[in-house]
Formats: sequence, structure tokens, C-alpha cells
Amino acid sequence: MLKKKIWKPFAGIVFLITLASAALVAFALIYIDILPEKYLLLFLAFEAGALLVAALLLYVGLRRKRSRARQVRRVIGFFLCILLVAGNFFAASVLADLGRTKEAVGDRHEHVALVGVYVFHSDAAQTLADTASYRYGVLGGFEKGTSDYALSELAGRLGGAIDAQEYETISEAVTALRGGSVRALAVNQNYLDLLSESEDFGSLSEELRLIETLEVPLGVSSGSEEDSSSSGTGTSSSAGALFGSRLPTKPARSEQPSAAEKVEKDKCIVLYLSGNDARTSALTTGRSDVNILMLINPATDQILLLNTPRDYYVPNPALGGGMDKLTHCGLFGTYNSMAALEGLYDVEIDNYCQINFSGFIKLVDALGGITLDNPRAFYSSSGYFFPEGEITLDGEHALSYGRERDAFGDGDLARGRNLMRLITAMIDKAKGSGTSLLTSYPAVLESLGDMFATDLSSDEISALVKLAIRDLSEWEVLSTSVSGDGGIMRTASGGEVPLYVMRPDVAQVERTSALLDRFLAGERIEQDDLG
Repeated sequence: MLKKKIWKPFAGIVFLITLASAALVAFALIYIDILPEKYLLLFLAFEAGALLVAALLLYVGLRRKRSRARQVRRVIGFFLCILLVAGNFFAASVLADLGRTKEAVGDRHEHVALVGVYVFHSDAAQTLADTASYRYGVLGGFEKGTSDYALSELAGRLGGAIDAQEYETISEAVTALRGGSVRALAVNQNYLDLLSESEDFGSLSEELRLIETLEVPLGVSSGSEEDSSSSGTGTSSSAGALFGSRLPTKPARSEQPSAAEKVEKDKCIVLYLSGNDARTSALTTGRSDVNILMLINPATDQILLLNTPRDYYVPNPALGGGMDKLTHCGLFGTYNSMAALEGLYDVEIDNYCQINFSGFIKLVDALGGITLDNPRAFYSSSGYFFPEGEITLDGEHALSYGRERDAFGDGDLARGRNLMRLITAMIDKAKGSGTSLLTSYPAVLESLGDMFATDLSSDEISALVKLAIRDLSEWEVLSTSVSGDGGIMRTASGGEVPLYVMRPDVAQVERTSALLDRFLAGERIEQDDLG
């Protein structure tokens, strides 16, 4: 063993390195701010205790004669310091990932709209260059900004001005293509998906061929400031941008506290969970296949999930309150869907979290799969079989499970129930993960990449993570949904084309709205209250 005159400085260096690693972790924990205060104090107390033990093992007995016991203490102290340094640097690395992920995810909104250039399958054009002399059909109205941007991109690629005819509705544009008035379409791909729901245009996907896809950045406006301010829902703009989509913005509520402030005061939080129906690697605007309100009551440790069917017939705020399918509200941005749900239930929504299908697959896989109790066996349209009873699903199977509706007599209502089972299973997985939730947190969020969007700020994400950790094993998850009767109606976004809709059960909506009021007032809800 080292002699005293060598051991003292050596032990001092080892201890200082250990102390520095502990300080680094403590600083990171305080800065990133994801641990509840009681856990933070517990961790700091553990670090302080471990440092004290290490110091005693390294230095106690230096004035005594050399002995076997002193040598053993030194060895134990040295290896304890090594373990502390290794553990602290690993923790610091994880916390750094947490911090970067939290900053990157916070306040991440939708990125792009996808505009497709389409021709008939029988058309001779095979590339974009082949359409240089074609007359294009584009959309006006709410989509004029997107169309202007797309035409500008096309003009740049084809080396000249584009001959284009503007139409108010997608059905008019497709009819013009069928009639020969135009030879190509440059339209938001979501609108063609919308027409696929109708009888007259159900075969459209077989008639058309996609030859080019253009990405249109969101959050910019082709309108003037005067145009923007006159919109009832508002628009967002970006300096230097000439074109782009005009999307409704979040309504200003000067007296409404943030989600972080609500968590601090044990007040209820309302989140809108939206499932975009795209499978792209980037998040785009699109129909909202999933429309779930998640109400969180920190005072009672309850979470209430409310599913609203995608076909619900509601006023579309972006189109002047014209009646539309709820799923179509998502074509005009997530805040438009939020506004539609707020109007339906007379409730204020704090924030949203949106994920597309590709992101959902990665999220479930990052969690290590989920387990749920399936009430009845069925085959999905994807060809997967889900037996009755307890089943464990990876991401691809979970998506198939949550999307299926054709296998059930009540279609979209059954799908809504299955979606809430999936969300409950994900919460249960997090509850059962204990402290591993912290280490898996970066992988969960980073796996989503551009497929996840939220208007939660970094501080609000911290507050919700702390809330989840604080009461991880205590949360009770309740779920409910609304329904109605089906019918064929015209929709604001579909124009003259009649589409299947679900007319709301007004009495049921009113009862659900009253239930939300009770929950938001801090009242504890029992299963019998859900009806």
C-alpha cells in the first residue's frame, strides 16, 4: 500500500474527483428540474452520505501505525470513489440527454404540409418536367397560401410560370381534372384522402398517379397582416416567408395559468391527444384520427380519458363554423381541432400532444411494448389476430389494434375504446417501470424525432414529468366516450360531396360536459359516474 506521504495527496485527488462528479450531477438535476423536491433531497442526502463514508474510509487512521484493517479500509474507500465517479458520470450523461430532449421537444409544432402533383394513370407524364406545359388545378380559399407556395416551387423547378386554375373545393378540382379542364393537380395530399371517403370519388386513388411531393413549411402566411388579424381564429406568420399555410393559432387567455403553474397548485390540467393519420417520417398536418382529451387531477391522482369519434359532426372553426367531421378539423392544424372540441364540451384545453402513426410505433417500442386486457378476439384489417384476454403488443401490433374498426359492429366507437385501452396500458407500463422511467425517458422522446409535436414548453414538460414521478404508482385511469347516430351529410371541407358523419347524441354530450366540469372542479370521479 502507498506510504503516508504519497497516500494523502493521492487520496485527496481521488476524493476531489469524486466530489466534482457529485457536484456535476447535483447541478444537472437542479438545472433540468425533473425530480420532485422530496426525491431531489433524498438523492442529495444519499450523495452526501456516500461522500462522507468515502472520506472516512480514505482518511481515518492516517496517524496510526500501518495495519491490515487500515489497508482494507483504504481499498474499500478507493473502490467506493470509483463507483461513485462512474455512477455520477453515467447519471450526468443521462441527465444531459434528458435536458437536450426536453429542450428539443418543448414547443415543437407541426412542420410541413405535403402537396402532391397528380396526373391520371393513363397520362404520358412520368416526371415533373413532363408537366411543364400542363395546366394545373390548385385549391384556393383556406389553402391558397399552400397553393401559392407550391406554384412558386414548381415555377422554380420547371423554369417558368405555371398555368394554374384555382378551385374552391377539392371535389371541383378533381371534377375539372376528370373533365379535361386541367391536366394535373397540385393539392394538399390530405384532401384527396378526404374524398376517398365518398361514394363518387372512392376509386380516386386508383385513377391518379403521384409524380412529385412538395413540402410546404407551416406557420407562415401569404396573407397580409390585415388579412391575418381579420381571421376569427387568427394566423401565424414568419418573417421573410412569402407563402405558406395559414393555420389557426391558440386563443389568447390572459388569466389562464400555464400547465406548470397548475401542477404547482394541484389544479387540473387538460391535454388534447391527437393522432395524425400520416405514416411519414415528418409530422404533417392531416386528419386527426385520434381525438382524446386527457384530464389530469393532481389533487385526486386521477386521469380521465375522453374519446370523441373522428366522424363526429361538429362546427369547424377554420371554416366559419360550418358543420364538418371532427377528423377534418385537423386539416387546418391542431389548434383548430382543439377549438372544435372546446366548443363541443365548453371546456378550455391547456395544451396538445400530437403524434403520427410512425411515431406511435416507435413510442410503444421505446417503452418495451405494452400489455392490456383485450375483451374480445378479432382479426385486424392488417391481418393480425388479437386473442381475447391479456395480450402484449409491440409498436406495429399496437397501431393495428388501435386503428381497427371494421371488425366491430359499432366501428369507430369500438376503436375509441381500444385506443383508450392502449393509452391506459402505456400509463401502466410507465407506472410499473419505477426509476427506469428516467433512464428510458430520452429514448422514448428522441425516438419520436419529427413525428411528435406539442405546444408544451420545456418548463411545462418538467412540471408534468415531476408530477408523473411524484405519484407514479398512485394514478387511477378512468375512460369514457361519446357516441351518436350515423348518416350521410355534406361537410364544410368536403363541399358538395356528401360524406358519412356521426351526429352527436346531444344529451350524452351535455352529461359528459357536466362530468368534465365536476372533474375540473377537483371532485373525485368514480367509475359509476361514467355511465
